[in-house]
Amino acid sequence: MSLFGDSDLPKEGSDELKRALEYHFIPGRWTPGRMKRRMLLETELKEPGLDGGRQVIDIEVTHDRTLSGETAVRFGGVGTVRDHG
Repeated sequence: MSLFGDSDLPKEGSDELKRALEYHFIPGRWTPGRMKRRMLLETELKEPGLDGGRQVIDIEVTHDRTLSGETAVRFGGVGTVRDHG
């Protein structure tokens, strides 16, 4: 989290920080093979405005057409840092 700078994070121990973290976690195990372009995945964040339902995040899956054949996954437009294998 230090990559983002301490000033951009909600106060430690706050409900706001808890909500931010819950939004960035997806329950279960999702491999690139299970994901499809424009799919919506539920996050851990449960919202009162959604009648207690979970907030969703859109995903984008692209396959590298080069010899590496790697799959890139983006969540809400943001890429991942490590291999998803």
